[in-house]
Amino acid sequence: MVLWASSTWTDTEVLVTPVGVDAAFAEYTCPSVFSGAAEDPVASEETQYPPAHEPCREQTRHRVLFVVDVAAAVAGMALLQRSSARYRAGARASDARDAQLGAPS
Repeated sequence: MVLWASSTWTDTEVLVTPVGVDAAFAEYTCPSVFSGAAEDPVASEETQYPPAHEPCREQTRHRVLFVVDVAAAVAGMALLQRSSARYRAGARASDARDAQLGAPS
């Protein structure tokens, strides 16, 4: 997850073309989820037309997904820790009870 969030990614956008011109697309290199880069993404090749939508507009969604993934991982680890502690306490109580039952009277 951290490797995914720290890597750059590409976004392919349709370009606004005049009527009668075939649809054109441009590929943009987007910064990583952790990047706070304010500069606009640049197309990998020179384009004659502007993009129909803002390139790399999914960056906010990627950041939210990363935060949700981290929160889920932390919650899962906390639940595992809690379950493990309960299991160990139950095992100790069972061992103590077995010791009492097995002790000579």
